Amino acid sequence: MFARTVCRTPVLASFRSRPHQIPSIRQYAVAANEDVRAKLMEGLKTAMKAKDASKSTIIRSMLSEVYDADKKKQEKIDTPAIQALVQKAVSRRKDAAKQYESGSRPDLASQELAEASILSAYLPPLLSTSEVDRILQEVISENDIKLENPAQVNMVVGKVFRAFYARVDKTSVDSAYVRRKAEELVKGQ
Repeated sequence: MFARTVCRTPVLASFRSRPHQIPSIRQYAVAANEDVRAKLMEGLKTAMKAKDASKSTIIRSMLSEVYDADKKKQEKIDTPAIQALVQKAVSRRKDAAKQYESGSRPDLASQELAEASILSAYLPPLLSTSEVDRILQEVISENDIKLENPAQVNMVVGKVFRAFYARVDKTSVDSAYVRRKAEELVKGQ
């Protein structure tokens, strides 16, 4: 009995002398740059509390993709990378819905579109088409981009893309619309 008390005393004394180590045991605080990750976790909690199995499964699959990317990079990925992962998941589901519709399976297509709408709630809102048009016009005029040779359309559009995406995050715009509008503006000069 006396031996146990003697053995425990140094352990407790060591904790008292190093109180700064106790809080470091649990580091689950959400950093400022992990708002999408936090939103996904909060969405999972609410779906589980509401016993919504389909929504919780979708969010779990998205979180598993995020955790897989964390492991590949060997550190937590930042918010733009998570947004890109969510955007890819949404586009995969929309493509699957198109394939199901072409295969005469509207039930599966509607399920994929519902999953895409659930995941798109975790993305920031897209820029409006008028905002994209304005930024493209500014990029072309500021960088003095002109089409001198009609055979070099792709090269000139590439310059417009580089300048445009230097200003705007890729996840905040519809890239197909940006491509169409950039080609239209370059050819219209």
